[in-house]
Amino acid sequence: MSLHHYLVSILDVENNKSEEVFVEKLNTAAAIGNLTSFRHYLIHLFSVAQRGTLSCSEKPVSAVTGIHPPLKVYAKLEDVREDSIILQWEPSQDSHEVYIQIKAISDIREVRKLFVKDATRFKVDNLIPGMTYDIGMATVMNGNLSELVTIQQTLSKNQILFTLNIHLLIWGYCKIVSDRPFW
Repeated sequence: MSLHHYLVSILDVENNKSEEVFVEKLNTAAAIGNLTSFRHYLIHLFSVAQRGTLSCSEKPVSAVTGIHPPLKVYAKLEDVREDSIILQWEPSQDSHEVYIQIKAISDIREVRKLFVKDATRFKVDNLIPGMTYDIGMATVMNGNLSELVTIQQTLSKNQILFTLNIHLLIWGYCKIVSDRPFW
């Protein structure tokens, strides 16, 4: 019997639903799409002979899918202030909580860690004016984190306004044209 193709069977353990993917015999890898974040799957690999006979590996591969990070993390220019920043993000599917990590570039030992539920924007206060920060954000599911999506942002510097009171004294002279005083 000669190999005709492969068949990959994916079983969603939670819903007890399966899906099959046909893979040509020359391929040694296949992408499996439409999987749910943080879900347990059992994956069986079958080799299919010319006449349709199946052979299967003894044990299925057990896999838990990763968690999708936030799709987009950003700060609008008008939301970047001297000592604060308003972060915005587009959450991934089934996301209700995000983890925010803030590190100043000059002192990576100090890390602020925040957890935010059911929001798509959050104001971070008490930052150092003019400092550049690495800001990372991850999706939280069942206490597990996705990979961090990181942006770098520099805050506005202190703006000090000086008001100067200027008194201008004008000294002049009068030219005497006649014998009579001008004033």
